[in-house]
This record gives sequence, structure tokens and C-alpha cells, in this order.
Amino acid sequence: MINLNAVKQAKLKVKKKWLSKQENQNYFSGLENVERVQEWRRQNPGYSKRSIKALALQDSLKLQPVDNTKDNSQFANNALQDLLNDQPSVIIGLIFNFIGLRYKMTEQ
Repeated sequence: MINLNAVKQAKLKVKKKWLSKQENQNYFSGLENVERVQEWRRQNPGYSKRSIKALALQDSLKLQPVDNTKDNSQFANNALQDLLNDQPSVIIGLIFNFIGLRYKMTEQ
């Protein structure tokens, strides 16, 4: 995970080092740079203006009608646990299979 505070601190350190050099002292000031920026802004209108209503990045949810026309009541009648209650040896075999044990059937 990225530590945003550390990233900000690193950026500030680099900026401070860059600005401390003599050739960078007046890099962003002066008539020449003001004219350069003003010309760029004329060529790129609306670049720095933010929209009033920002749109979300995800698509809007479209509602879909639900068509429940099938009768699903038979699914509630036959649950898996009801089928296995009649066969305890199957349940025991499944449990042993899941935990990785082998068992030996004894004759009585």
C-alpha cells in the first residue's frame, strides 16, 4: 500500500531542492513566462475550469423488470439435507472424505 504522506513529503523535498538552484530562482516569474502562460490559456479555454456537477466514474444503474413466471415451489420440498438423513453411511463417508481419513467397513 502506498503511503500518500511519504509521497507528498518526497515531492516537497525534490521541489525544494530544485528551487534552491540559482538557475531556477525566477523560472516561473517574469514577463516572458507570464505571456507564455497567457497564450497557452487562450489556446486551451476551459482547461482549468471544473464542471459544477462531477459525474461518477461508474455507469448509472438501469432498472430491469423481474419476470418470475416459473413455479419454483418444488425446490423448497426436496432439500439436500432431507435426502441425506435417510442415508447416514453416505454422510459419514462424505465427512471422512472431506477431512481426509480412510475408514474400513467391518462386517457384523
